[in-house]
Amino acid sequence: MIPSSLCLIPPGHVDFSSETERTLQVLDYAVLVISATDGIQSHTQTLWKLLAKYNVPCFIFVNKTDLDGADCGHIAFELKSKLSDGCVDFAGSDKSKFYEDIALCDENLLNKYYEKIRLKNPMS
Repeated sequence: MIPSSLCLIPPGHVDFSSETERTLQVLDYAVLVISATDGIQSHTQTLWKLLAKYNVPCFIFVNKTDLDGADCGHIAFELKSKLSDGCVDFAGSDKSKFYEDIALCDENLLNKYYEKIRLKNPMS
């Protein structure tokens, strides 16, 4: 088994940016923690760009969704508009929307998705 390295990345303070960047260079994947009450901060966007620069796959965990002032719909919008259109909500209840969003992230998945729709609706 190949060991992997993981880093949980809270937005943090900009004073630690250089240490964070050095850490990102050796990661196999990361979990970016975002507060549902604070939203996407400028340092969050910087971390996102660094993760992309070093090709580190990233899961995003939205924290504090149960607190007053948390707007999950707004956070989902911010994730897509400020970070990536490829951000997909795994907690949503609309299964068809979930599969559609996943399919838009990858050409092969998109082809499989459309093939499945075509098989369900042969007249379309």
